[in-house]
Amino acid sequence: MMSLNTLAPVRFQYTANRPGFRQQPSRVQFPTPIQPLLVKGRFRNNGEGHPFRHQIQAFCIAWKTLCENLKRLFVKSAAYGTVPPALSLKPYPINPGLSTHWVGHATSLIQMGGFNILTDPIFGDLGGLYKRKSQLGIRPSHLPPIDAVVISHTHRDHLDIPSLRQLLEKGALRPDTLIVAPAGTLRLFQKLGFSNVKTFHQWWEPIKLTKSTLPGRTLNITPVATRHWSGRNGFDTNKSLWAGFVFQAGDKTAYFPGDSAYDEKYFTEIHARFPKIDLALMPIGPCEPRALMEHSHMDPAEVVKALKILKPSQTTAVHYATYGLGADQYKTPIQRLNQEWARAKNDPVLEHTQFTLLPIGGRLDA
Repeated sequence: MMSLNTLAPVRFQYTANRPGFRQQPSRVQFPTPIQPLLVKGRFRNNGEGHPFRHQIQAFCIAWKTLCENLKRLFVKSAAYGTVPPALSLKPYPINPGLSTHWVGHATSLIQMGGFNILTDPIFGDLGGLYKRKSQLGIRPSHLPPIDAVVISHTHRDHLDIPSLRQLLEKGALRPDTLIVAPAGTLRLFQKLGFSNVKTFHQWWEPIKLTKSTLPGRTLNITPVATRHWSGRNGFDTNKSLWAGFVFQAGDKTAYFPGDSAYDEKYFTEIHARFPKIDLALMPIGPCEPRALMEHSHMDPAEVVKALKILKPSQTTAVHYATYGLGADQYKTPIQRLNQEWARAKNDPVLEHTQFTLLPIGGRLDA
């Protein structure tokens, strides 16, 4: 059990890793994959009503967060808490295996098969209420040359234009760096100076990247189903899609959900298509207010339920301890994750899954 006064690396010790355990890829055919609905130019998750319900929920969450932030100014017990300093580790320029390095929030550097992948890059403040509460796990100037950037959706904490400009200026990104992003964002990236932009308007279609750094290596990036929504200004709600991503290089597979509510059908199809996930980066916050968050964000209990379906070999947590986007204190998701994982420790479904809680700046090899 971890100490809640620090974000030091924690490896849950009740995991059993059996030598030689490898689940073979599924041969199941999928004639009718789960896809989002497109109604009058706006996307919807299966079973959802009008997309503006998400916008209403977002306004309610913003109001709750404003009230909580005002309370934090005057009530000591309500304070967000001080996030421990980030580790000052530098990533490997090339990694033929698989590893992840947590920058903060949903931003991670995934290194696999000689490719460097950056997820939902954000390196500064969101402005207004949402000042960065943690240090950077990697500074932009310390990043290796990035081969691919994935954008899970257009919310400002996942598609951050100042960060993309900064990464171009620092040389971590080049104009020809592959950008994988939702349809509807092409002009935005072209205005920023990117020329190699692949947009997706549905899930499950892989995008292939080949490079010569390690001869013969190929990276497949597959947008996969996730239950969330999109929008940047209140008027463009759900006009662009959202997705998680599965990355495959060599014999390794990594999974990044982006933002996601819990959906058993979605996770079941991901597992059916990708039965051997070596590494999963699971978002565990914000948790509160739960009645509003549950429609677009998992809490730790739901993350554990998702892991029972996905059965990854290695898992780490992201999307917390960075901005205070809800009513959570920074320790809230950590405490709940500890509780939920302790309850699940004897479940044989999870005996091959190892959960490592990283500090910001921490690295996990899978």
